[in-house]
Amino acid sequence: MAADAPTPRYVVASSPDRPSLRRVEPYAFTYTMHCKGRWQGREPLEVFAAEFKMNPPAYYEEALADGRITVNDRSVEPGQILKNGDVIRHRAHRHEPPVPGARIGVVGLSPKVLAVDKPPGLPMHPCGSYHFNTLTSLLREDFAPRSFRADADGAARGRRREIVLAAMTLDRRGSSKT
Repeated sequence: MAADAPTPRYVVASSPDRPSLRRVEPYAFTYTMHCKGRWQGREPLEVFAAEFKMNPPAYYEEALADGRITVNDRSVEPGQILKNGDVIRHRAHRHEPPVPGARIGVVGLSPKVLAVDKPPGLPMHPCGSYHFNTLTSLLREDFAPRSFRADADGAARGRRREIVLAAMTLDRRGSSKT
């Protein structure tokens, strides 16, 4: 989860000799995590170097030193040990991979269900390197203020590329309820 949720800025680029691609302009994103049991009694640098291998340990040393990684919203002190209840935040500059820029076609719509034709290569929900370039995020942009829960059962059985999305209502605080 993130402490901040930037507003995505999408760019769809196409040319005659290439299919269109949807890109998200780079943005700052704050990852928020709670100290896991296996992290307790260890230093933050040791945890990041061992568990988050997408960056070299030198990156995490620099991020800890300049305050991009904090524990309980405070800079990390040399030799600091993680303990139960600690909240760790990592502010990072994100570049998402592009996805196909094809329009998401609506196959069916009712007060409770939206069925769409999902382009291949477009992730269903935020995962890995994708936060905004996903079907649920793009539908959230088009059908705000609702959020969506993906049910890929039909696609898993090989029926077309139809993905049924069950709409969920939002309470006043913005948390989802079924």
